This record gives sequence, C-alpha cells and structure tokens, in this order.
Amino acid sequence: MRATCSISAADMTFNGITTGTTSQNDAASDISVSCSQGAPYAISLSNGSNFSGGRRMSSGTNFINYVLFQDATRATNWDQTNTVNFTGNGATRVHTVFGRIPAGQSVPNMGSYADTIVATVSY
Repeated sequence: MRATCSISAADMTFNGITTGTTSQNDAASDISVSCSQGAPYAISLSNGSNFSGGRRMSSGTNFINYVLFQDATRATNWDQTNTVNFTGNGATRVHTVFGRIPAGQSVPNMGSYADTIVATVSY
C-alpha cells in the first residue's frame, strides 16, 4: 500500500508591540498532519517571503524580526535546515510551532506586519 499524507496549518498571530519593548512577544500556531500508519514523515518550514539573514515580517518596506521554534522553551529553531521527523499513525497529529519576536526592536512604522511561511510534509 502506498503511503499518503496531508497537511494544514493555522495562522500565527502575535500581540501588538511598540518600539523598544523590553520583553519578547510570543505566539504559537498548529500544523496538523495526517499520514498513513507507519509512514515516516518530516515537516519543514520555509524561511518566509521576507528572509534576509533571518525571518522578518513586513509592512510595506518596513520589517520586524521573528524566530520560529520546535519547542515551547524556544531552544530549537525551526528553519529550512531543521526538520522535525515523525511516523504516521493514520490519525491527525498536531505539531505546534512556537514563535517569538525578540525584545528591543525598533518598530519602524505602525500597522500590520505579516510574512508567509510554507510548511511542507515529506514522506
């Protein structure tokens, strides 16, 4: 029998920040993956639409840096070189992505900032 997988993801939404904020801004989002029983799979995340030395959200020509992590302690980056490996069990499994906007950034312009990350499941 041939292995199959499907993937879906929810948007990650950070709270508003102001210039020079002294604490980081954390958020999380879920990636749902369903793979055939016993099928090994890996989840990778793209660097995003605004990558330049790191992930950045944009509002026009203005940017705010952020990082995505594999764990709630935010110790292990989740980028194009760090995939997460699992084995399918035939049911939907939820994998949480943990985000952080580092403290102390200058917010160049008020408004909504966004980026697009592509989540890929390889099996």
